[in-house]
Amino acid sequence: MKSNFSSLLLNVLKYIRNNIYSKNVGIFLIFLFLSSVFWLLNQLEENYVTSVAYPVKYTNPPPNKVFVGELPSRVKLEIEGDGFKIMEYKIGKEIMPIELDVNSYALSPNDKQGRLDYYITTNSVKTQISKQLGSSVNILDISPDSLFFEFAEQSKRKVPVKPDISYELGTQLMLKGGIELSPDSITVSGPDKIIDTIHSVKTKKEEIGVINKDFSFITGLEEIHTRVDYSTKQTRVFIPVERFTEGNLEKKINVKNEPDSIQVRTFPRNVNITYLVGLSNYDKIIPQLFKVNVNYSQVTEGKKRLDVYVEKAPEYLKSYSYSPESVDYIIEKKDD
Repeated sequence: MKSNFSSLLLNVLKYIRNNIYSKNVGIFLIFLFLSSVFWLLNQLEENYVTSVAYPVKYTNPPPNKVFVGELPSRVKLEIEGDGFKIMEYKIGKEIMPIELDVNSYALSPNDKQGRLDYYITTNSVKTQISKQLGSSVNILDISPDSLFFEFAEQSKRKVPVKPDISYELGTQLMLKGGIELSPDSITVSGPDKIIDTIHSVKTKKEEIGVINKDFSFITGLEEIHTRVDYSTKQTRVFIPVERFTEGNLEKKINVKNEPDSIQVRTFPRNVNITYLVGLSNYDKIIPQLFKVNVNYSQVTEGKKRLDVYVEKAPEYLKSYSYSPESVDYIIEKKDD
């Protein structure tokens, strides 16, 4: 169907070119175009009335206060002006928003369902908008007729930044310490009711892929609320990596909650711990850094074997395992 239409259109154009178009027709079309332009210019010199959505930016709330709730982003103006000016606002002109200095106006209180807010009449900002529009445009009406504001106490607090990052480590690699952020905390400010609920700020989610060496990049912070400001909006992320190796050691089993009058002996007395650790910490690993227990409560429960668990181990290990995971035991009474 599309091919048939294109073919028909080409045939029509060809017919016009061969049978209708002539030098006289071309001259006629030029004069027709020029007369249309002059007619349009003449019409644009006339005055017209139209409506324009005018952007508003709110600044300078009262001292120690911040805006809360939704504020109208635009006001509707009914304006009168010549066609040229009207066309500027109707066709693609970027309108600079009026900056409304709220604290410079007399705010009137408004008690609405037990909630105190404030308002100013839009007629009071008419002069300011008129100056920005220029003398060639006359403002006939502004709506809404009032702008309402709700304020809250300004509050600040320092909160940690938490990385929201997904990645994979290359073969035989592990994190060296942990992910480092700079800064690792920021100051958030805004309405007290919102700030009191903020305990941390996340970085923007980043999917890095496979990391085979130390990796660093700058990323932004997730926006929590439009009314909350950050002391900085980005942080540097550093992911240090290193190769790891395997080690093992023996550690004596401790009996937790053992009464003073008896002694529990386990068989075997020690467990073998196998661990993976970064090369930078390999020489630091000693048995004293581990604490391995069984619990006497399992003896009172009549269990035939006691479960072994690791209560303490170095945080910088990649992983560890131990054997055996349960042991036999006997109970001996201590001599007085």
